Amino acid sequence: MLREVSSREGLFLEGKGWRRWTTRMRMSILGIVMIALVIGLIVGATIQTGMFFLTVDEFHARQHNLAGSQVRINGMLVEGSENWYPEGPRLEFRIRDAEGVHDLPIVFHGPRPDNFQRAVSTIVEGSLSPEGVFVAESLLLKCPSRYEEAPEEIFIKADS
Repeated sequence: MLREVSSREGLFLEGKGWRRWTTRMRMSILGIVMIALVIGLIVGATIQTGMFFLTVDEFHARQHNLAGSQVRINGMLVEGSENWYPEGPRLEFRIRDAEGVHDLPIVFHGPRPDNFQRAVSTIVEGSLSPEGVFVAESLLLKCPSRYEEAPEEIFIKADS
């Protein structure tokens, strides 16, 4: 025999010494669990992808506070600083701030990008190792665009 415990709300039904949840109660709890799951996923993704975006100069000034943290750094490639070890594969290079004051050594474990020789600046994501070398997990290169506007040609008409 089933007996309704709360006739006004109809939340629980009692039968044979235990309580059963009604469909309305199950759906409410399922909805709350789904909302909590979505909020948890959003917070987790934000924490995981949230990182500082700094220049080399800013990173140099704050590197003691950022030790072990995921950071994104923008800098200019130092010409001639590339060392490529294909057996690793490992790419070592340096980036510099726009003023040319501070250099930062970078190590990237992975394939060497094809357009690395033409790159002007780079954005690296990773963290600083205890040895003071920035270990990049991802590498984004900025190359001169082939779609840049051609310089204007000025025609001077010769006097006849």
